[in-house]
Amino acid sequence: MTTRKASSHVGHLYTLVKTVQFDVVLGDDAFALRVELFQDISNKRMFHADIWRNEFYRIQSTFPQNPATGRPQDHPSDEVILIDWSTNVSGDYSLFEATTAKVALNIVLGDIRSTLDRATGGKSKWRR
Repeated sequence: MTTRKASSHVGHLYTLVKTVQFDVVLGDDAFALRVELFQDISNKRMFHADIWRNEFYRIQSTFPQNPATGRPQDHPSDEVILIDWSTNVSGDYSLFEATTAKVALNIVLGDIRSTLDRATGGKSKWRR
């Protein structure tokens, strides 16, 4: 019998410090963006941010099925699915440094604003 040693390396451990969500309208497309900001628990100047777009999907379960018809017993439901939107911004927020959580959030929101400004030719409205 062979034994394997488990790796004792653990990556960064974060705590969720802030979640913000706001509506975006780009022409005929309207959606919500959600930013989740995490702070490294061992280094308070290191952060991670996830940027999500809310999408609605109609979901139909397969089981349980009605034995007489072979169709699902449950009705379809509309559910929110979070889609990674971080590829639309120029920054990499998988691990970045900022002096405070407020500064970190403003860095990410500034990048999102720049992205939306580019998409609308500078005509996006930004309210705080």
